[in-house]
Amino acid sequence: MLKGIDTAQDILLRNTEQFSRGHGANNALLWDARGMIVGMGKNSLVKAIHGDIIARKAGAFERLVLIEIA
Repeated sequence: MLKGIDTAQDILLRNTEQFSRGHGANNALLWDARGMIVGMGKNSLVKAIHGDIIARKAGAFERLVLIEIA
């Protein structure tokens, strides 16, 4: 269970939805303090939001592709 992530999740979701509709959007930087617990959920959050938007597509969203760079 991730604590204190609700606000960041809501902002990232709205921003990604706006981007997928072809409107302007902001870059997103998800970070945590170096040395914190490994696996803070940033990757999972981005993948979950991407999956949610694709699942709810309903014709309003343009093609949204997730690219992961190692």
